[in-house]
Amino acid sequence: SSNSGDEGVCLSTNDFTPKEDACWTTKPIRTITPEELSVEAFYQNYTTEPLIIKGLATKWEATKWTFSSLREKCKETFIMTLGYTRDHWGSLGSEEWLDMDGFTRYMEGGYNHQRDWQERRYGFDYNLLDRCPSLSRDFKIPKYFSHCVLQKGEREDAASELNNIRYFWPTMMAGPPSTRSEVHYDDDGLPFWMALLSGRKVFRVLTPKNNPSLIHHPSHPNENEENEQDQERRGWPGLSGDMISSIIPRAFHHASESYGFEIFRPEGYIEEYPELCDLVTHEGILEAGDVIYIPNSSPHGAVNLEATIAITANYASPLDEVQMQYYKLLCEDMPDRGLCLKLSERPSYSSFREMDYFEYAGYTLERWCHDRLQAYTNAYEQEQLDDDLRGKANALSSFCRDQGVDIDDVMPSS
Repeated sequence: SSNSGDEGVCLSTNDFTPKEDACWTTKPIRTITPEELSVEAFYQNYTTEPLIIKGLATKWEATKWTFSSLREKCKETFIMTLGYTRDHWGSLGSEEWLDMDGFTRYMEGGYNHQRDWQERRYGFDYNLLDRCPSLSRDFKIPKYFSHCVLQKGEREDAASELNNIRYFWPTMMAGPPSTRSEVHYDDDGLPFWMALLSGRKVFRVLTPKNNPSLIHHPSHPNENEENEQDQERRGWPGLSGDMISSIIPRAFHHASESYGFEIFRPEGYIEEYPELCDLVTHEGILEAGDVIYIPNSSPHGAVNLEATIAITANYASPLDEVQMQYYKLLCEDMPDRGLCLKLSERPSYSSFREMDYFEYAGYTLERWCHDRLQAYTNAYEQEQLDDDLRGKANALSSFCRDQGVDIDDVMPSS
């Protein structure tokens, strides 16, 4: 059986509650075309609520990716898959690594025998730059997100950080119909963008602007009992039972965590949390070629309506005042971090432009190839080059040679 929402979305029973059945207020996610949206307008008018930029990625070569082409280009690599696990971040757990051959065949219909969507596997945070670097030439960093203090602020050490995923955003996500991430917010409350390359995906987003009850300011030890009682009424309980918040200044010590309800199946939580009905939820459908922006501090969840392929990246714009306030506080304790030296920089709107990955990261391709392969060589010499790192080194060396980069002086021994 199926339920139809008022936008014509059909999902099998129990996939998620159609919006007319939810007691909260639903607002459509605003949509806009790239032609209508300048960088200046984006940062002045659109950063506090989710936004779908229609068709922004349609000209990318990445929109031609298929599971067959990924199998051919990335066949010797592995992708982490996650399954629905209620007591984990985003309700995603039970980590299992699959080789790309097996995963892509699964995505081509191998999931059909799993009638219960909760059994299905979601390919998560596939590191394109390390595992299949040839794909890096197929997409761009949209101009709105092309300045990131996490990328340009700490690049001096990036090549030696062999396992730090922050240096390799965007990553690839791929999942069969009905796989999802339940309501959560991202590390450091960071905003993110996602380009959907194939399929359809529905998002639900809660913003602090529209949901002040999500904001939880920890009590100061000297506050009186009345304030402490008031504090107990702010914020939302997480899976551990502790109050959690979005990343609002002075509420930074909370780890990323999932909330104690499900944004796609809220009906089972109304009795315990009647204040769910006071929420304002933004909802929208992302189609192939679209890019979605999710603001910082905004809990969100997404369901794949069809088999999807997407790339996604968190980022920290120097024009995002809330996020920069967070890092300023962080830098009081760690002033030597590379990004701390960049916080005062305010790039001009005209300097935002569409970039390839290497320009975005502050690298030339040649320097990336040399620095990264040198890191693999160092790992080899220290007997730390395991099979996984060796596979990444081989993939990168092949890519760099294909791009005409001379790497003979830095190629690690096999």
